[in-house]
Amino acid sequence: MALLICITGPSGLRKSRLVEKAILQDGYNRIVAYTDRPKRDHEKHGEEYYFISADEFTESIDKGEFVEWQNLISNGYRYGKKRDEIDKALEEFKGQVLFSVINVVNLPVFKRHYPKSISIFLDITDIEFIKESVKATIKETDNFDEEFEKRFDFIMEEKRRRHLADYYMRIAHDPLDSFDEFMDLIEKIRRSFQR
Repeated sequence: MALLICITGPSGLRKSRLVEKAILQDGYNRIVAYTDRPKRDHEKHGEEYYFISADEFTESIDKGEFVEWQNLISNGYRYGKKRDEIDKALEEFKGQVLFSVINVVNLPVFKRHYPKSISIFLDITDIEFIKESVKATIKETDNFDEEFEKRFDFIMEEKRRRHLADYYMRIAHDPLDSFDEFMDLIEKIRRSFQR
């Protein structure tokens, strides 16, 4: 069976970039999430996400196929991981590290289904940087102040949930600047898992 590592932390801080770089190496893979948002031109179905319609997403929720899912406040689309995809990947990537990037709000639900999974909370502690990141995601047509407050408060709530994760790691403004430290932590976890 693969070692399942959940990567979590405040929304919108590009933590998935660390996973994207890690899976370029042998022995590392990730769970691909489903979404009902439209595919962008550069994206490929089954690589970045499985792109499905809103009706298909709702049907999968109704059937209980998702281990965890959420509606992102930043774009209004839903994202989630299906149980049978995770189970299949755990067998397919036996002996490897299998990443799942999830929202910290969903971590307790995920760990109920996969109690042997390990979780890492990645955090940026520079509040001014977080504020600038939030501002950059708000569309010109939005009620800026209201939208900023809603998103910033959500991120602060996520930060207060860091205790839900097994490990905590501060990352740089550009997460890739923390890649070596991230991989050191993954290898430490892998070694303890193999005992």
